[in-house]
Amino acid sequence: LLQDLLDLGNTKGSEFENAVLQVAWALLKLKQSESIQGLYVWCRDIIGIKFPCLKAMADQAAGKLETAVDSYMKIIHNESLESPTRHLVAEHSTDNSHSSKTLVADQITECYLALQDWTELARWKTSEAELLDSQNGGSFLRYKYLTEKDAEALAEFEKESYSAAYELLEWGPEVGDSPNNTPALAWDCYKVLGVARHSLAKTAVKFVANGMIEDSDREVLRECQAAAHSYLVEGLRNTPSEVVQEAAILEFAANAMLSESDVVIHSAADGSAVYKLTHVDSTLLARILWWERVLDKLQIISQSSAHLSLDAARLARKEGNLKLALSQLSHHVNQILHHDNGHRTALVLTDDILANLDRSEEPWSLPHACAFAELSKLL
Repeated sequence: LLQDLLDLGNTKGSEFENAVLQVAWALLKLKQSESIQGLYVWCRDIIGIKFPCLKAMADQAAGKLETAVDSYMKIIHNESLESPTRHLVAEHSTDNSHSSKTLVADQITECYLALQDWTELARWKTSEAELLDSQNGGSFLRYKYLTEKDAEALAEFEKESYSAAYELLEWGPEVGDSPNNTPALAWDCYKVLGVARHSLAKTAVKFVANGMIEDSDREVLRECQAAAHSYLVEGLRNTPSEVVQEAAILEFAANAMLSESDVVIHSAADGSAVYKLTHVDSTLLARILWWERVLDKLQIISQSSAHLSLDAARLARKEGNLKLALSQLSHHVNQILHHDNGHRTALVLTDDILANLDRSEEPWSLPHACAFAELSKLL
């Protein structure tokens, strides 16, 4: 496509810009970081145009989400989201930079979701409206269903303030395209799975807060289950598929909350079958661990996977996602020391472990030693 546009001499307008961004986005979904870097170099050297967001997308594809979101923010704050082809045309539509703006906005949201940084996500959703205010409200955003209140609710849920989280969700708007607040099957599998993930998370928060599932929420769970199952089956038929892992997690979560499967106890408690798979990143393990903690609160599983949180922290550190690594270590240390779920600095967590050792008459256990070793690499 890009070569055809080059051969036709059509590289000086929004059509070429949109094509580059769509190709880059497709490569991002396939996690082809080097290919995105090559696309950036090709545009720079052959076309003579630099796309600043491609560098950030390459980092995101490589799993360096914290680096990527910092780069996206710098692009926004430096106001470099104007169309790279603006200076090449005499008449330029005011909407030409809309693709760049919505793309960057989506990727920032996606990074924060993957990092489970709910506080920063809430802050971003507030500023996102201002960024896209002149662009018809960002009508092409994939994450339009996710609001500031939703992010704040997830942050409160993380702090175990379940009542506050429930109230924030009650103030929020409906999500999804179908009338009953569920994901409607469509050609855009990423949006459908995103809506399903969001609906499942909201239902889980309500379930924990109320101790029961309403009939309407049970219907939401069934719709999410059906959507996830459809894409899981389709993905397995057309391997390799980039949506299989996400669809599997969502179907697993829906099955667990519907109590329609006994796979929960075995899969959640024994993570050895998960993290030994190839091409597993820290954000995948973080999503699994988030659902494990939710199901533990609902008393659907009987034990947790402490070793899985250490593996998530280790992978996150190697990817450069240090905040995510510290978050996973916080959960691990809180679990083995029986503390609350507040997040602490690496130094404070280390002091907590040492203080626990001083008070204990028994030698260190393996989880204590592994946590201390991993924390030392973050100091």
